[in-house]
Order: sequence, then structure tokens, then C-alpha cells
Amino acid sequence: MIDRGDGPAEPDHDTEGPPAGTSLTVRLGSGGRGPGTVAILIVVFVALALVKPWAWGGGGGAPRPTPRHSAAPVSVPSVDPLATLRAHCQEPIGWRIYSRERWAKMTVRSWKSFVPAYGASGPLDPEIPVIPVGARIDALGYCSPWSDAERPPAGAGVSGWKVDGDLGYGGRTFAVTIALQPVDPGWPSLLGALYGPPVNRFDPTVSDTVGWPGGRYVFAIQAPGYERWWGVDIEPPPVTGSPRPAPPEPASP
Repeated sequence: MIDRGDGPAEPDHDTEGPPAGTSLTVRLGSGGRGPGTVAILIVVFVALALVKPWAWGGGGGAPRPTPRHSAAPVSVPSVDPLATLRAHCQEPIGWRIYSRERWAKMTVRSWKSFVPAYGASGPLDPEIPVIPVGARIDALGYCSPWSDAERPPAGAGVSGWKVDGDLGYGGRTFAVTIALQPVDPGWPSLLGALYGPPVNRFDPTVSDTVGWPGGRYVFAIQAPGYERWWGVDIEPPPVTGSPRPAPPEPASP
């Protein structure tokens, strides 16, 4: 047996504090539900408030999704159906004769304003205005107004004639229908056109490109309730290779 003795029991620890630099661990007692239990509950509550475990789960406590603002649709510019035509016939007000001429070794584009006839009995009508142009015309056509009442209506057709005979002298004249061949089929439009000559432009017997022959040509744009007429006088090409005139003989004494 162990003799407990009647004297006071020895203390479990020294009355002096722990040595410097030693960490102190406090162990809360488990007997009863005193102030130690309340302290534990307070620590747990504060920890839960900081961590917020309910923010991880689903259900009613889940955070609301942040609305995404979709960007406004960007408008894509549409293709201009008249882009090619604008390169040839950018609109001033009024009608114009449009031609492509050969000048020396260059190609020159030319425009001449005119007022068309609003009706005619045919291509020989003397009321049709006639506009003179130079020689060596490689392509010939017109440009029309785009936005006012003069704009050719959809469904209109373009016709052409070659006028021959005793022009300007009151003699007999006649008109022959010609086929109009667009130089560039990529931009056919009633608002403007450029046509090649009504002949074989690449005649193998000719060393140079054949242009519009000299003479008078009449054009018309026609639709129900709409007519516009005009004519063009093309200067004949210069004659090349003609013999030079002989020098004059000296006068006899």
C-alpha cells in the first residue's frame, strides 16, 4: 500500500512561470459546461462567419450569377452593287457622253455633258442632239443621272443605230441597227455603260486595235412612258501612209 499521509498534497507544477522562449499551452477542462464551453462556441462562430461555408453549396444560399452584358452586334457594311460603276460614272447631275480614247500611247477617258431628246420619231429625227467627239474612240457609251426623275427605270433597254447617207446636205439618209457590246460585262447597268465598236475589234489583218469607225451614231434608252435620245458624231481617224505632195517646180527665168 501507498501511504498517502495526512499532510497536504504536493503541487502538480512549480509555482514559477515557464522559462523564457517556451510556448504555453492552455488545456481547457472538460468537466461541466462552464465558461470554457462558451468560449469554444464563440471561436467556432467567428470561424464560420469568416469562412462562410454556405457560399460553396447550391440551393437558395448560392450567390446570384453575375449578368453578362452581350456586346452590341457590329453592322457589317453591305457590298455596294454600284461600286464598279462609280469608278466610271460617279454622279454629277445630268447626262454625259462617256468615251475612252487613244491618245498617242495612252488611253484617255472623256465625258461630255448633253441634254437628251425626250422623244423622237426614230433615229433620223432632226430634234435628236448630236455631240461631236474625237477620233480613235476605243469605247463609247454614256452616264445617266442616278437619283432624280431622269434616272432610267428598271426594265428599260438601250438601242443603237449607225446613220449613213448624205448627212448634213439634205440628202437621203438611213439608219442601221447595231449590236451594243459592253466592254466590261462585270458592270452592266442602265445608269451607265461603255460599249466596244460594232466591228471585229481584233481583226487579224489589222495591226492595230480597231476602234469605232468615224460617222454618226444614235442611241436611245426606252421604257413604257420613258424615252431619252442622243447622237454622236465620231471624227474619222487620220489617214496614215498617204503620199506626200511633190515639191513645186522652180519657176523658169
